Amino acid sequence: MRSLRRAAEPPSRRAALAVVAVVAVVAALLAPRAAAAQATRDQARLIFTIFASYNGGGDLWSVAEQPVRFPNFDPSEVDSVAVGRKVSSGLGLGVSATYFPSPTIGYVGEVSLLGLGYEDDCAIVSPPTNETGQFVCDDIDASDRGASMVLLSLGVVARAMSQGVVSPYLRAGLGLAVGSQSSLRMYGQTDATQGEIFLVYEDESSTRVTPAFLLGGGVTAQISPGVQLRAEARDNYTGFAVVTGPTTTDGLVPSSKTEYKHVWTFSLGVDIVLERKRGRRY
Repeated sequence: MRSLRRAAEPPSRRAALAVVAVVAVVAALLAPRAAAAQATRDQARLIFTIFASYNGGGDLWSVAEQPVRFPNFDPSEVDSVAVGRKVSSGLGLGVSATYFPSPTIGYVGEVSLLGLGYEDDCAIVSPPTNETGQFVCDDIDASDRGASMVLLSLGVVARAMSQGVVSPYLRAGLGLAVGSQSSLRMYGQTDATQGEIFLVYEDESSTRVTPAFLLGGGVTAQISPGVQLRAEARDNYTGFAVVTGPTTTDGLVPSSKTEYKHVWTFSLGVDIVLERKRGRRY
């Protein structure tokens, strides 16, 4: 049974090392070309990017003692369960367009799909009075709820060495996060045959829209005059609805609030340079 008080998962070290390794290899391969070229290189002005990402997870909410009346119980029998939920890591996809009116400062618009999910925990904290309750709790504890979040954002990019083979950059942005799965609703099956659902918490809406704040950095590496490789690490500071306390009994909408969480993203993408500013020959 998974622990209800696990610490939030740190950003994936392996993913970060993989991003750094790829960028280092590309830079090493392309650096000789930069040294041999006796010219001021072209500057990418309008860029279209397609990327894939790995999204980290972490703890979301927990309730130490929730009263429940499981099916087939005597109405006077009340059990208590400890329940919790965390955001699970996953893969994502996205596209963006970046325009640089100057060599260093640009503007970026992006649509990305964060492949997040929910992992639930449940443990009976009072002496169980019916085996149905244990089955429900075991089903909740083993569940992995598929979910996704669409992130729409606009931001600013600052880059260095815009005429080099490798160009590092920083970016910041604001956006809206649209979640497709309730982060409050929790349920489990009462048995393995009939598949009846027992609700711990209900939710009146499965879709929520919250503000999001983005901050990240990365590098681009030119592999041909019109194509670049891009590697980026980013913090998506995004709002989630979280349960703030127990209800009087099961099946009710819990008290909640919007709480902001850090969703770390590591991405690799391909840039298509749609417009360039020509460099000058020496």
